[in-house]
Amino acid sequence: MFGRSILENEMKLIKSILSSLWVVAVCVTPTFGSSAAQKPKATVTKGPAPTPITADALADDYSPDFTQGDAKWRSKTVEVTGFCIAPDPDNLAIWLVEPRYGILCQFPKAMKSKIQGLQNGQCVKIVGKVGYFSTGRIEIACTSLALCDSTPVAITTDALFDEFKDNPKAALEKYKKRAIFVHGNLGSVVTQTGGVQRVILGLKTKAGEGVWCFLPNSTDDRLSQLAEDRGVSVFGKVESYSKLNGQFRIKITTYSYKGDPE
Repeated sequence: MFGRSILENEMKLIKSILSSLWVVAVCVTPTFGSSAAQKPKATVTKGPAPTPITADALADDYSPDFTQGDAKWRSKTVEVTGFCIAPDPDNLAIWLVEPRYGILCQFPKAMKSKIQGLQNGQCVKIVGKVGYFSTGRIEIACTSLALCDSTPVAITTDALFDEFKDNPKAALEKYKKRAIFVHGNLGSVVTQTGGVQRVILGLKTKAGEGVWCFLPNSTDDRLSQLAEDRGVSVFGKVESYSKLNGQFRIKITTYSYKGDPE
């Protein structure tokens, strides 16, 4: 009797142990596919995509009333495409549209080497946040800079004059405020006095008429390297045309120039 009682007690103990083990096994069994077992996914909040716009279109929004452009674009992130007018690596900046009174793109120090490699007339695409409109310029704090394939129009003085003579209004509409490269032979270097001193490169055509290229810097040392009847390449924008003493004249605001080698 005692042996049977001991055996029954042992069997109860074994069942109790097995039952406990099963409960533990159930508790530690992983719940694959359960939301409780999956790690929460990280959420990435992206800012608004930059608004694409050309440099000329952005500048037009600030003219003639800059307050309208300021209200529309300040603090907005933009992707601006335009021609580099004046790279300024020392100040970590480049100009688009116009030097001094255009779009000033300022970059962090880490991008100085990219600015150093730029040349006048290269098409660039910048991304940045539009800041204040200050002293005639639109300031953009830029975070990226890339080159694009577009290039300014390259034309000779003769071809440019032919277009203006055939249809002056259409030619002005086509070229005004547009960056172009013009090549022709130097006819004269004129220094205007009275008020602001300016130097004008007169590029002549075969017919003797002139393309007047107004330089932004009247003390440029490269003037001494130019010679009459030698070719000159000018990078700038057509501003206007006029007739003086029966001759056509096309005015170009010049951003850079280079004389042909001898």
